[in-house]
Order: sequence, then C-alpha cells, then structure tokens
Amino acid sequence: MRSPTLLLIALAAGSARPAALWSESFDNGLGTWQTFPGGGELTVQKEVAQHGAALQLRYQVTGKFLAVGTPLATAAGARTLRFHLRTRPAAVVFVTVSEQDGSGYGTFIDSPDDVWQEVELGLDRLRLNEDSTDENARLDTEQLGSFGVADISKLIGRTPAAAGDHYLWLDEVQLATDEAANAYSPDGHLPFMLDRFDAGPLSWLAMSGTLRIDAEAGHLVWDYDGEKPNNQSFCAILGTVGPLPAKGATHLLVTLQSLRPAKLAVAFQEQKRGDRDQSRWYFVIDLPAGTAPQTVAVPLNDLQLDTNNGAGDENLVLDLDQVDTILIGDGEVITNQRPGPNTVRIDELELIGN
Repeated sequence: MRSPTLLLIALAAGSARPAALWSESFDNGLGTWQTFPGGGELTVQKEVAQHGAALQLRYQVTGKFLAVGTPLATAAGARTLRFHLRTRPAAVVFVTVSEQDGSGYGTFIDSPDDVWQEVELGLDRLRLNEDSTDENARLDTEQLGSFGVADISKLIGRTPAAAGDHYLWLDEVQLATDEAANAYSPDGHLPFMLDRFDAGPLSWLAMSGTLRIDAEAGHLVWDYDGEKPNNQSFCAILGTVGPLPAKGATHLLVTLQSLRPAKLAVAFQEQKRGDRDQSRWYFVIDLPAGTAPQTVAVPLNDLQLDTNNGAGDENLVLDLDQVDTILIGDGEVITNQRPGPNTVRIDELELIGN
C-alpha cells in the first residue's frame, strides 16, 4: 500500500491537474463518436450523466464485437487517459487507443453493475494488441488516431445471464500530460511498480471466485471456494500489464496474505505473436496462514517453464518485454486437490534489480 505521504502528494497533484490536451464532455452532442462495427443505439442523455450530459450506448449482447469510439487529435506529450464509465449490467470493458497507421494498444477493465467509475490509465499501461503490428511497438502520442471502448464480456465467457438491453455510458473523456497514479516508473527504470491496488481501475479478472478492492487497505482481495474437482474453472486470477523493462530486473516483489495455508503459483505469460509462443513461466510460493502480509522476493531466474499440454517457448527464456499477463493461482486446486475456501490479499507487485 502506498504510504500516507505519497497519498497526500497524489491528492495534491490531482487538485492541480494541468489542462487536458484533448477532452470530450458530450454537453454539445455526440460529435464524431460512433459505434463500430455497427449496431446499438448511440445517444446523448442527461438523466444518468456524471456531469451535464453523457454518451449512452444501448445494445443487445450478441456474437458481434460491439464498440464505441471517436477519432483523436494528436496529443504529443500525453501520459494519462481519463474518463468516467458506467455499465448496466456489470461488464468487462476493453479500452483501446490506436495510432493513425491502425496499430492498436489496449487493456481491459472490470466495470461493476450500474456504478460510475472514474478510470485513470497511464498510457504506459497499454500494450500493443495481439492482432496489431507497429514499427516500434510503442504508443506514439504524436500519431494518435482513435479511442474506443468495447464490451468484451461475451468474448471471454463473462456474459451475464440477464437478457434484454445492456447499457454503457461514458463521460468526461480526456488526454492529459500529468502522470496517472497507476503509471509505471516515471523514467522507465527499476524499481518498476506493476500494481499497488490503491489507484486506477481494476485490470484483473477472477477465473474462479470473485475479486474486489479493499480501498482502505490498498489490497486486491480474492475469494474462492477451493473446490476444483466440482468446478472446472481455472483457479486463478489474471491481470494485464503494459510493456515491461527488457533488462535489469532480477526479482518480482509480491506482498501476499492467505486466510489458510496455500501454495500460490505466480506466473508471467508472454503474448502470442507471430512465431512467438504464449509461454508461461511460474514460481510456487508456500504461504502460511496469517493476518500479516508477507513480502516475497521471487527470483526471475527461478521461474519454471510450464510445459503442460505440450506448451513451450521459442527461445526457452523468459522475455519480460513480451509479457502481457500476470497470473496468480492456487496450485493445490489447480492440481485437483480440495484445500477448501480461501481469501487471498495481494498488495504491491514490483520488479526490482540487484
């Protein structure tokens, strides 16, 4: 958890934010916003707006990839993307920013049911999409082309059972030059904070159980039943990361707390691209039961390649700059044991060097 002093600094910085390089409040209508590849009803309304008016997308959940977006003006020097988001019912929303050549960068965020959420994303947390190519694999803000969001719940098997109309609202969208609270290392050097769970949106999903943020403690809280033989979902949570440093990191620092003794597997998953494998490198932590968080330094050289089901890696080396996902799972449940219900709390995740 971030120290009280740093929190005060962050609050002070938030009260004196510089003017946005680009913004959209929807108070003057839809402007250039549209749905793509098509479908849904796009309007501006004031009844549910966070401020003044808001964009509203009403749609049916089908097999189509439904999104809403707008062209962007170039915004050289932009470091942060901010907007207010609300969905009904809960949804997993993919956020993407593209360059003029069509290369797209994105991440997903968890949107609770019918609650306005202020989303603040450091642009350095966006990663080149798997289906995109770019000459330098880096989002160039002087080449921005568009911004969009999409409900991807159905694509990842998280579609709610509720039938009928679904809604997505956006308000107060902007690109700014100040640093987001969840940005990585300001100069790109180590130590490199991956997540501290006290700022920004939740870019983690539970493949089994439920996730929530304990805002007061600054913890990610994972509750699960620990009954894999009767529940075939993979007992893990996963989070997305932007580009990580290619050199210098030697350890992953992770602070964990478990309600019962647990063997927690922490894994880096590389992004599948071209002839690269979606390889997974993991380390198992024996975590005792306790109420006090424990910080563990995981040596990156000790991570093992997951070779289950014929998996492999094209060069048999963990390439941090290719990692797009971090997974944390209960190793005993994954190996078909029944250790029982558990609550795991996760604090800061950070890459460090010697």
